[in-house]
Amino acid sequence: MGEVRIYIETEYNGNPACGKGKYYVVLETTCSNGEIATREIIGGVKETTKNRLAIIAINKALERFTKESEIVIYCNNSYVMETLDQGRYITWIENGWRVRNKEIKNKDLWLRFVELAQEHNIIPQLVRTHAYTAVLRTMLDKAIVEYEEDKKED
Repeated sequence: MGEVRIYIETEYNGNPACGKGKYYVVLETTCSNGEIATREIIGGVKETTKNRLAIIAINKALERFTKESEIVIYCNNSYVMETLDQGRYITWIENGWRVRNKEIKNKDLWLRFVELAQEHNIIPQLVRTHAYTAVLRTMLDKAIVEYEEDKKED
């Protein structure tokens, strides 16, 4: 099983219910010769929330991995990281994606996460800063991205 680290930074502008955001992700893998290889992903979303933006970034990163891996995700979004760490999405699956008789928010993205993560051992790490924080924040400030429409499933 390969070891992978995903470092995520997001930048969000707007009110809590809807705004636009950018994400920058570094994928770091340890090669068989011990060297570190990195890849970057950058993107933006027109109408989204902070939580959706973080889940989108995680999913975009996970889409890059086809082999079973141990994946450590470093992100500063406490809601998303605690959901992963506490396995809340497993409870949501068991309860038909409902909490207190309401459908959970971002179900479409969580369904995609479950699909992408099933082959991997995901280890969430809630961090305020990580090895790439300063670099990614600078890159996000400078980045001109094409904002995609957020395709929420109803």
